[in-house]
Amino acid sequence: SLLASVRAASQIISYELPLGLALIVTSSAVAGDAAKAKRDLMSAKDKAEGERWDGFDDAMKRVTADMEGLSDADKKPLLAEVEAIRALVTKSIEGDVTKRLDRAAKAEPGSRKLDTQRAEMRLKSDEAAYADPAALAKLNARLASLTGAAAPGATTTTPPATAALSLRSRF
Repeated sequence: SLLASVRAASQIISYELPLGLALIVTSSAVAGDAAKAKRDLMSAKDKAEGERWDGFDDAMKRVTADMEGLSDADKKPLLAEVEAIRALVTKSIEGDVTKRLDRAAKAEPGSRKLDTQRAEMRLKSDEAAYADPAALAKLNARLASLTGAAAPGATTTTPPATAALSLRSRF
């Protein structure tokens, strides 16, 4: 009877121990990890500074996951670093797209296609999701003016007859 009680107690402990460990692991994963977020931010910043975009999106997604559950005080310096990275990404995209659109604007209409397509691809790239939306909107509007397409999210407020007249006056 005593042996049966000891066996029963050891089974209970062996069943509770893994459950207890799972709860510890789960609770630390929910709490966030500021040190890991900082490492991932440094990795993302390094990629952005070198304009090496492979793995940039994954690093930023890890940062988001690492920051889940952190206090506002712990997030504050990390969010400041995210803004610095946003500025780097925006500057890179603005420089690249502006260069391509400037070249397209000077080219003959039939020769613009490659530069406008590359500009559009850059504006739709994974890293563009981390750029300043206002800067992207301006670049998209400029791209649309060169291609004749509507800018994403833009609505036409010009009546069709007026639009046709304004097109004629440009050429």
